[in-house]
Amino acid sequence: MAHEDIITLAVLITLAFAWRFVRTRQMYLTSLAVRTQKLAPIPFKPRDLSTFVQQALLGRRSMEPNSFFIRGVIFVLVAVCILPLKDYSPPLWWLTIALIGLYVPWCVAHGLILNKKSEDDEAH
Repeated sequence: MAHEDIITLAVLITLAFAWRFVRTRQMYLTSLAVRTQKLAPIPFKPRDLSTFVQQALLGRRSMEPNSFFIRGVIFVLVAVCILPLKDYSPPLWWLTIALIGLYVPWCVAHGLILNKKSEDDEAH
């Protein structure tokens, strides 16, 4: 693989993960607002393009804390699936594994924080 191709793919992979980090944070904030009743639940309407873009691409939708854990587990499975591809392009492989290594705790932490804040609000 050419050096320029590796750099291009590395930038694309990094941008995709940056989007995932920001989107996960937005889903956490929206979920927290819905759980604390500061925001009404947003029904999912895939036929309405504006709502679909807001929810699917920008992360403005409410999720249960378990959904954050499930996202983390799915990315662990992705990491396991790409383990045999290490020899294809080691720099891209290490980049992807490192970003997954950061993203999984990010998801788990947001799930734990959302769960704790939800329990705290129910106690008050």
